[in-house]
Amino acid sequence: MRKIQILCLISSLFLGCTQNNFYHQYQVDDLWRLPLIKPYELKNVAGAKPEHWGNDNWHLLFKTEIKANNLFIDGLNLTMINIDKNIIYGFGTKNPGYHFLINCTTGEEKIFKDSIEWKQTLEALQIDSKQLFDIFEVFENFKTKDILPWDKVIDRASKK
Repeated sequence: MRKIQILCLISSLFLGCTQNNFYHQYQVDDLWRLPLIKPYELKNVAGAKPEHWGNDNWHLLFKTEIKANNLFIDGLNLTMINIDKNIIYGFGTKNPGYHFLINCTTGEEKIFKDSIEWKQTLEALQIDSKQLFDIFEVFENFKTKDILPWDKVIDRASKK
């Protein structure tokens, strides 16, 4: 019985450490990763530099499937991203090149049919649609300096 209690304690400590590292780990197993707002993150299996596999190998998974152009989509490959006011937004350039936003306060995940509707939605939320970051550059700063451009927005320092 005592061995089981010790094993449970060690397991809970290990799992707790993993959760606390969400905003600080740039690699999990053989995947590169970039934290957004928990539980959202970008993952990359192709390589950490754009020249490895092209321009948009960072993948974002949605919590639900979204219907867009008569397709059900559970995630997107992305090239540009940002976070403001608890909203994750950005776009990809291919595979396909959709614009999206995730409102982490309401749980809404949305893909837009065109960039105009996306920009109008962001403007209504008082978010600058032009304030976007290249994911590979963000990843490099995160990997080497543990800095994210949205650090003040998500206050990850208090979430260690």
